[in-house]
Amino acid sequence: MTGQGVTAGGLAVEVGAKQVRLAWIGDGARPASSLSYAVADFPTLTDVLLRFERDSGRPLANVRCAMSVSGSTAGEVVSIARGRWTVSRSGLASIFRRPVLLLNLVSATAWSLLGPSPPRLQQIGGAGAFGLGSPGRWLVANIDQGVGLAGIDIGIDGRARIIDCEMGHCGFPPENAVEDALLHALRKRKQPVSWEHALTLAPDDALWAGPGLPAGRGQRLDLLAGLAGAFVGDAMLALGAWNGAFVIGTGSAALASPSSASVFNSRFEQQPSFGRVIKQAPRWRMETQDSVLTGLAVALAHAEHDR
Repeated sequence: MTGQGVTAGGLAVEVGAKQVRLAWIGDGARPASSLSYAVADFPTLTDVLLRFERDSGRPLANVRCAMSVSGSTAGEVVSIARGRWTVSRSGLASIFRRPVLLLNLVSATAWSLLGPSPPRLQQIGGAGAFGLGSPGRWLVANIDQGVGLAGIDIGIDGRARIIDCEMGHCGFPPENAVEDALLHALRKRKQPVSWEHALTLAPDDALWAGPGLPAGRGQRLDLLAGLAGAFVGDAMLALGAWNGAFVIGTGSAALASPSSASVFNSRFEQQPSFGRVIKQAPRWRMETQDSVLTGLAVALAHAEHDR
C-alpha cells in the first residue's frame, strides 16, 4: 500500500534539537497547521506535550501518535542527537495510554514520499521518472547537521516498509591525496573519523587551513559534493537500493548548483561494482518543508492499515 486511499487520525510530533512541532492529523494522512515550541523553554518533552494538550484543548489520552527524533530509536530510552533530552517509550505510553510509533527523522521523511502528495523533487542524475508504485528499493540520504539514511522497500504485494540505516557513522574512507589530508585533519578532532564528520564540515571551517587541503571556497564545496556522491553511491550498494536515491537537508540544497550536481554525479557513478546499474539509477534533490510531519501521518496510517 503506497499512498492511495490513505486516511488517518491522531497526532504527529517532530522532536528536534531546538524545537518540537506538533500537528493533529486529518483525512488523507495530512497534518493540520502545526504548533511549535522551543526546546530551551521546557525541561522535558513531557512538559511540551502537556502544554500542547492545554493549548490545543484536546486530551492526549488514547490518541494515536507518531513521533520522530534525530538519532537511533533502538531501546526503551532514546536520546535526541545534538539535543539534551531523552525519550522514554513507557513514559510516552503513559501519556497517550497506548504505544507511540517512534521513528527516526529520516525514516519519517521517507514515509512522506509514499503519501498522497509527495514532496517537490528535482532530478539531478540518472534515468527514469519518479514513482514508487512498483516493487523495488530506494534510498533517502539526509546530509545536514548530521548524516542519516533510510531505505524505502516496496514488496511484490505492494506493501511498503522503511529500513533504518546508520551508515553515516561508519568510517570515512579517503580515495585520493586530498581526502587523505582531510582525514588527517579530521583525526585531530575526532577519532575514529566517520562519514558524518567529513560530510558535515562547513566550507568556512578553520580546519581547511591544514596542509594539502583546498584553499578556495569553491574547491571545498566541490570536494564536499564529491564526497556526498561517493557516500550516497556506497549507501546504495550497501542497501541494494537500485531504484534510486533522494538527497535531503543542506546537502540537497548545495546540489541545486549544476556544477556541484555534476561533481556529485561523477563520484556517485565511480562505483567499482554494479557500474551500469548505478549510473542508470535516478537521483533527486528533495525539498523537505513539512515532510517530517507529513511522513509521520503517512506512517501512522500505514501502521493502522496493517494491524
